[in-house]
Amino acid sequence: MAVIYSPAAFGQGGTGAINGTITDTSGAVIPKARVTLTNTANGAERSSLSNETGTYVFPGVIPGTYTLACSAEGFMSSKIEALKIEVNQTVTQDFSLSVGATKQEVTVQASAVHVESSTAELGTAIATREVNDLPLNGRNFLQLLSLTPGVSPISTAQNASGGGAWGGNTIGTFSFPSVNGQCNRCNFFLLDGFNNDQAFMGMVGNTPIIDGMQEFKVQSHNDSSAYGGALGGLVNVATKVGTNEYHGDVWEFLRNNALDANNFFSNAAGNPTVPYKQNQFGGVIGGPIIPGHFRKGAPKSWFFAAYEGYRSVRANSQLINVPTQQELGGDLSALTNTQIYNPWSTRPDPAKSGSYLRDPFMCDGGGNPLPVSTGLAGYPAGSQIQAAGTPCNKIPSSLINTSLVNYIKADLPPPTVNLPGGNVFDLTPNRIRQDTASLRLDHQFSENTSAWLRYTGFTQPDKFAVGWPGTTQALFDHGYQGAVSVSHTFGGGSKVLTGGFSRNSVQTNYVSRLGVPSNLWQTVGFSPAYAAIFHTSGQLNPNVNYSGFNNRPGGHIQNTHMSNIYEGKVDFTWVRGRHTMQMGADIQTNNAESPIEYIDEGFGPAQTSNLESPGGTGAGLASLLLGVIDNADYRNVHETEHGGWVDGWYFQDSWKATQKLTVNIGMRYDLTLWPIYGSLADKNQYVGDMDLDKGQYIVARVPQACDAANGIGAPCIPGGTLPDHVIPTPFSNHAIYHNTYDNLGPRLGLAYQLRPNTIIRSAFGKFFDNWGATTQLAQNYEATWPDIGQLIENNRNYPTAANPLPTVNWADPFNAGGAAVALPGPTPFNQVQWFIDPRVQNAYSLQWNLGIQQALGSSTVLEADYVGQHSSRLNEGGNRNVAVTPGPGDPGAAVDPRRPIPYITPTFYDKSIGKASYNAFQFKLRRNTSKGLSYIVSYTWSKVINLGCDGFFGAEGCFVQQVYNLKSDRSVAGFDIPHLFSANATYDLPFGPGRQFSSDSKALNAIIGHWSLNGILTLRSGEPFSVGASGDIANIGGNSERANIVGSPYPANRTIAQYINTSAFQVPAQYTFGNSGRNAYRLGSFSNIDMSLMREFPIPLGEATRLQFRAEAFNAINHPVQGGCLDTTVQDTNFGIANCTRNTEREVQFALKLFF
Repeated sequence: MAVIYSPAAFGQGGTGAINGTITDTSGAVIPKARVTLTNTANGAERSSLSNETGTYVFPGVIPGTYTLACSAEGFMSSKIEALKIEVNQTVTQDFSLSVGATKQEVTVQASAVHVESSTAELGTAIATREVNDLPLNGRNFLQLLSLTPGVSPISTAQNASGGGAWGGNTIGTFSFPSVNGQCNRCNFFLLDGFNNDQAFMGMVGNTPIIDGMQEFKVQSHNDSSAYGGALGGLVNVATKVGTNEYHGDVWEFLRNNALDANNFFSNAAGNPTVPYKQNQFGGVIGGPIIPGHFRKGAPKSWFFAAYEGYRSVRANSQLINVPTQQELGGDLSALTNTQIYNPWSTRPDPAKSGSYLRDPFMCDGGGNPLPVSTGLAGYPAGSQIQAAGTPCNKIPSSLINTSLVNYIKADLPPPTVNLPGGNVFDLTPNRIRQDTASLRLDHQFSENTSAWLRYTGFTQPDKFAVGWPGTTQALFDHGYQGAVSVSHTFGGGSKVLTGGFSRNSVQTNYVSRLGVPSNLWQTVGFSPAYAAIFHTSGQLNPNVNYSGFNNRPGGHIQNTHMSNIYEGKVDFTWVRGRHTMQMGADIQTNNAESPIEYIDEGFGPAQTSNLESPGGTGAGLASLLLGVIDNADYRNVHETEHGGWVDGWYFQDSWKATQKLTVNIGMRYDLTLWPIYGSLADKNQYVGDMDLDKGQYIVARVPQACDAANGIGAPCIPGGTLPDHVIPTPFSNHAIYHNTYDNLGPRLGLAYQLRPNTIIRSAFGKFFDNWGATTQLAQNYEATWPDIGQLIENNRNYPTAANPLPTVNWADPFNAGGAAVALPGPTPFNQVQWFIDPRVQNAYSLQWNLGIQQALGSSTVLEADYVGQHSSRLNEGGNRNVAVTPGPGDPGAAVDPRRPIPYITPTFYDKSIGKASYNAFQFKLRRNTSKGLSYIVSYTWSKVINLGCDGFFGAEGCFVQQVYNLKSDRSVAGFDIPHLFSANATYDLPFGPGRQFSSDSKALNAIIGHWSLNGILTLRSGEPFSVGASGDIANIGGNSERANIVGSPYPANRTIAQYINTSAFQVPAQYTFGNSGRNAYRLGSFSNIDMSLMREFPIPLGEATRLQFRAEAFNAINHPVQGGCLDTTVQDTNFGIANCTRNTEREVQFALKLFF
């Protein structure tokens, strides 16, 4: 009897399937044979009859261990025991029956050979033992995603760390990977086959409890059309089901600073380990709802309940860099490699049209700054000039903006250490509390009809540090997923109809307040029209950034409904002859809501640099001391969306063409209806979006005319008439984005059984991205003209012919003034926003693979695959409508003839024009548990190349320097890791009773027996990075410029203080682009090992009762991997310094688990 395993193709469910052919010993098929499938844990039964070709199928099988029995009139019965079904896996079990009495039965144990003969998809199922026994920091299953080939752990997404306002503080080790060369937000998470995506950011929504998980699978390149909606990996978790007996376990995991190693930088500063205490506790229990109610044919019901609590208090231990009192007084002499220039001395260069001159700051012979004077010939009116002296980095006190300096000083921590990259440790405690619960009910109405219902939810109120001593952010993260599914089998088992419904909700409430008075903004001079008009919070202190130092944080209010999804789905399976046909539909809503309020201000080096030769000049701190701002970002909005849907329909045929060849062919249609921003009820639909292809601005709804005298302000139309090139949307539902209706994806897969234990597999498919950033999409034109709730300014205070001196006021950068009624600008064309091409399209990927699987003995399978993909219509963000060529001019002017559309100011803009490719060799060696040992060894050799961006909205691995020459930004992606190796093992040590090496001494057996050793080893190449230059050096209206490379980028010996060779990079000359490549350099290699040692103590209260002790160590050998927090901006004070590690110090965890 051959047992061949293959991933299931029955909907995007958390189930598996069993199929096979029944023949007699001569090979003739046996129709109408009865096949019975019995769950050994709870006795649930299903039956099927073989059709005229001898074929039978059991779709929708819940993962677990089963007995499979086959009988036919005139033949001996046959039974297969201990048959394991994994999530999204089909077991092909053929029967060869011998002539004889039906009551005669042949019983065998199921084979453990895992060659996949019915599909060519890629994926790895992580079974119950690995999930429960491998060391997991914080018991977070996401760490196990990297055990699958093709999974890069590097994230360039906006929520790369997994926390903050984008979805809560992470528990344990967070992983948000790239799968087979796709973006981090291109994955999709399922829980028991239903949507478990935190849709706003594309991460997992509700993290399941480890002891409540049966197993999970990471799969991609599916040759079944039942799967769709994502370009990357599908992560499908199956939860546990109750059994006929009551079983469960309770646990307590403990960590504290007495067990952990010291942080590398804390240790270098002579500081002790920071205070830390963590407890993770909980329990699960499952069994029958009505004990003993399991007579033959009667309805059966089971439950499985789980709870876990997490409590953690830990000091932040972050090294930050703050200015000294001497520096805040204007003495920047510590900037030894930089000369600062006086922006109040800016004047046109008479020898070079369109260029400007500046004077360095001057000192006298005693090193004191020279006084300033005004009204000198050759300088514009209002200039403040020093006499000739010796260039120095000291600013005269008369030029220092004391109000802004007092704002920085309000809670400025004094320097306490002197380390590369920082002088203060932020030890503000992070406080995390999470409670997670789950309840699942399963009911079998009859042999042919069953259903299940599950609820999983969590609450997480946190307070955590933000990198500024004394400042915390309060966050309340909460969510749930509820799902119900009903399945009915008919037609003698040849037809199965399954339907289900789910609700997925995740919400984040986020509040950041300073440890200073809430009206500090007022005492230092910020405009009330700028800092005191917020909808929910009233007033907020601004967040101030200045390059080379940690930002001075401000207030931030956000309440985001990250997932708000209702899902209904139906799948129908019909077995006819050698064909197993499936069809189905999945209909889901996709909308979000989020009030957001904050102010950001930025000060960069450009405003204090030598404009004609910026290399080695300028400093963000100098610009701040002078009050000369570079950029500002203001949000005071209530985002709402409606009308968003993600729908999919599919048809699939799995054709057993011959006994050795299976052909999978299918077609899928995916449809994304983009969410529509705002609603009349919320009065926030008066917004618009830019169309740079047509030079137009599209408004979603036209408001009334502005009338300041009668109190009618924004949103309103100045003058009452739409300006030239401004049009209302053509859609009656007030949508702006055009939906994409061509998302038709074919699938083809071939699996050929070359020999009994050798399978050759190949697949091709076209996949569409229907979920990546879709929810966030409509947010990007929130509160735009004719509203004023979102305002952005970049590259401010650059000299122009009309105004060579700084003109933008740090206290009111948007010139809101003191007007009683706020009005929008006369046209929308001078605003900077996060606009998106209204003809945005769903990205798609052509994916293919060719590989071989070979069984090695009874428990081990070797797999080798070539994997490729080419993706198109990817989101490509950055500054657009910038000047075509670098050169003199005013890129921020209302009209600039150097721009393709002269009357539109350069702005952030996304188009669906990105491309990417991925080619890889993937290797996997897997051993199922045999003689106490199981392991998965994975290796990937790959390369992923894209154009300018790794993700969405110009904020995820984007470094587009030349928007009109994207090929110059073609390079490896930020998550490109050429070599990826991982190995994990769970091993029951061969000592003690019942094992290979046992003793006659009960006492000795009690000491040496029942031990297990588990571990995860990770080795990989370093991730790539770019070296940038801040400011608009090319003078095109952009802000993504790279440095010039003039030498070897790496020092002979990498150190924390010089992780890259800083002398090899220079600031580009004025009006030029940098010549260094995007992602042209790499961090060093990465290695880590996590280990656990376990000991079980049998308790004589039942066969299953035992106590387990666990000792786990993460980064067990305490090897610090340097290169973290690397400063890659050539003008920064800390350029080339890596002031944190890329892994944590050794962390030790002890645990007790009681099983019953």
